[in-house]
Amino acid sequence: MMAKKKSKTRSRYSTGEWYGRAFEFFSPKQRRDQAKLHAGLTTIAGLDCPFQKNRICTKKGGVCSLRKYDQIDDGPVKGTGPLVTTCPNRFLEDDTIFRWIGEEILQAKTPIILGQIGFLDRLRPVEETADDEEEDSQDFIGRIDNVPAAWLGPACFCRAVWVRQGKLQVLIFDL
Repeated sequence: MMAKKKSKTRSRYSTGEWYGRAFEFFSPKQRRDQAKLHAGLTTIAGLDCPFQKNRICTKKGGVCSLRKYDQIDDGPVKGTGPLVTTCPNRFLEDDTIFRWIGEEILQAKTPIILGQIGFLDRLRPVEETADDEEEDSQDFIGRIDNVPAAWLGPACFCRAVWVRQGKLQVLIFDL
């Protein structure tokens, strides 16, 4: 009696969505044609972005997301993992992420989205600058793009959520 041969599964991450279309639905010819078209570009392609209203894609290469693909033995390659968003416009699509954070973390159906929040105070030298030098008026080093926040009840405390160095940060403070 022969032992049954163990299946070999190969897994890889690759393009999940390309210019808003599911990559696995492109035919091999469409993939080659698109790759040839975009390989020689030195700027963005100027194609419409389906995740922004009336705007073109701002990413060179047009990859919206990645996805895990598996192939068992010599069988067909199939998308098996969820889409993993890589494009900020895809991530911010229709404010879905903000609604989810509002409901799941902030317990608020419509969170307030605070944009371009300055952080990290800039240290200033003690000596005065000459009148002819232009002084930088920015009192912070960087900005946080979007911070969902919610006012919670008559006690007037606030919650805010953001991601820093790949970790979810939640801030709760009293006013």
